[in-house]
Amino acid sequence: MLGRATVLLILGRAAADEDDYVWHKRDNPSKGCDWVAAYVPTRCAVKGEDGTTGAASCDACASIVDLAAFTGTFVGRKITVNKNGKLVTLTRLSLVVDDDGALRGVNEWADASGTEFGFDEAGDPVDTNAENVIGVVDSLGIGLFVEMNSQQGTGEVQFDGAELVLRFTQPYPYPVVYSARLRKTSDEPASEVPPW
Repeated sequence: MLGRATVLLILGRAAADEDDYVWHKRDNPSKGCDWVAAYVPTRCAVKGEDGTTGAASCDACASIVDLAAFTGTFVGRKITVNKNGKLVTLTRLSLVVDDDGALRGVNEWADASGTEFGFDEAGDPVDTNAENVIGVVDSLGIGLFVEMNSQQGTGEVQFDGAELVLRFTQPYPYPVVYSARLRKTSDEPASEVPPW
């Protein structure tokens, strides 16, 4: 049943170049890079007076993400807070993203201290867990992410092409919040990602 845990992904890339302030829409000098930035990615395809597109001349279009960059393995540290307190764990996120932005993967964590700090989907204490994930991202890297084994929750992810920052909140029935800073270690998923 969907709706168990929803995580809003906001995945972006740092801008590569400054805006070309000479650029403007063909036959309309008042519509420059600021105008393009107000409606990315659609206006990135607009042709300018010089024949180039907004994508070639405006910094706002640099945030368009190569979806293939999201496929791979991301590892790092996760700070989790739940009813047991605060714990730092190791996290590994394996993702596969297709050309249409559909994603699937596995989010794994482990507590090296063996304190059984977390909880599985049945509410039993655990010191390690893995949750299957599905979702979608668009060319700006904005999308929806669902942890299939969790309860209701929301969060966000920011991706700059090398580092992924994940923040998640699950209010009920086992309240938990976490923040993870993950770096891409491979272009291949480390864990077996379930098929569609």
